Amino acid sequence: VEALEVDGARGALELRPDGALRLAGFDLLAPPREPRPPLAWEDVVASVLDLAAPGNLPPWIAMLGQADTQAWPWTLGRLTARNCAFQVLDASVQPPARFALDLTEAEVTGVEHDPAAAPHALAFSARMSAPGLAESIAVSGSALPWAPRRTLELSLSLDGISPHAADVYLEQAGVQRALESGRLELAMSAEALTEGGVTRGWVETREVALQDSGELFGVRELAVRDIVVDPGARKLRLGEMVVSGPRLAFVRDPAESFLALGLRVSADHSPPEADADQGGARPPPEEAPAAAATDMPHEPVVLEIGRAAWIDSRVTFVDEATDPPTSFAVDELGLELRELVLGGDPAGPPPPPATLTGRVRAPGLVELLTIDGVVRSRPGALDLQAEVEVQGQGLRGALLAPYLDPFGIHPLLEDGRLSASATGSLRVAPDGWKVGVGLADVALSDGEELLLGVEFLNAEDVHLEGE
Repeated sequence: VEALEVDGARGALELRPDGALRLAGFDLLAPPREPRPPLAWEDVVASVLDLAAPGNLPPWIAMLGQADTQAWPWTLGRLTARNCAFQVLDASVQPPARFALDLTEAEVTGVEHDPAAAPHALAFSARMSAPGLAESIAVSGSALPWAPRRTLELSLSLDGISPHAADVYLEQAGVQRALESGRLELAMSAEALTEGGVTRGWVETREVALQDSGELFGVRELAVRDIVVDPGARKLRLGEMVVSGPRLAFVRDPAESFLALGLRVSADHSPPEADADQGGARPPPEEAPAAAATDMPHEPVVLEIGRAAWIDSRVTFVDEATDPPTSFAVDELGLELRELVLGGDPAGPPPPPATLTGRVRAPGLVELLTIDGVVRSRPGALDLQAEVEVQGQGLRGALLAPYLDPFGIHPLLEDGRLSASATGSLRVAPDGWKVGVGLADVALSDGEELLLGVEFLNAEDVHLEGE
């Protein structure tokens, strides 16, 4: 096919108060909402492994991720869509939320599927707007599907971000929109290779930046590398997960509201109460049996995390509610976890312990705070125990005075030092979560003067049960 064009397509979708979807003159009734057990990480990993197993993907998805040597060759020179408009009405909330997507133009070129020929990447681009969310959205990139080695290159930019169409959801969450004309940019690359039923790949997102009048959030790199999906061994490995160079700005305005990520949380704001008499509202889901949280109907699965790191971050805080305004920054906030293994056969031996390290520097508050320790896991359901050593130096309290003085507390630390041993545990039990926390050999001093000492403090098997 040399060219395929779509012009002036229109569509509307409505989510009814009873959960049904109304599309093209039909009501797609929502199925009865049956009790479901809480979703555990083992269920997520098992689902990924099951989908990746040969023959389990639907054919229309499998063709994008697997090379079919028996398929007929076919090509599509260009696919173009112009002047299309789609609307979504969510009547399940009050007031109803309305969304729209106006597609100016989208194009895909160079689509070739020929098992006998060398793989060929297709190119795509799109320009659109989402009234009530963003004034303009631009997407471009290239992709190589239906090949043993699949690749993706993607660039995305949004301008004029002001999501007032989503205000009803924000109000229900107890937050308010602060974005007036935001801008978001990111670039992403990905690759996957399947050989012998095992898929290996990586995903990288670079130079993420959310701006309004200034930068609200940024990340130099967000990456997951050395991904191994092995359905035969029932194992998922995430060799490296890195968040590098994150930047986040917090502000407390003169009205004592907190602002971050373009959202505002007012000191005196609370979410609206649900209207029990709202007609057609969906009934709340029935509570699932707590014991189901530890049921394992699937084969034991293993999740390996080679390295998880949050590094080179910078967090700033500006307080405009104080007189004069104050500010401080966390110049270094890093945390790294290495070689954590979860799951596996409950009867098997425990894996080697993972290592945990962290560093914090905040001028005017903490000269240096370090964390060093290990995290132990047991096979089967989630069961973790951590042992860490905490060391801090150059602790100062002057910057906290404006927040503590109103409560009759004035910080006096000028050159504090902290040392402590801490333990923690987290496990899933048939009746909910069990948490433990412990402290030992705690010493807080200012200069040569000991201010606080604790030999031993421990709380075990604290029961946490969600509603």
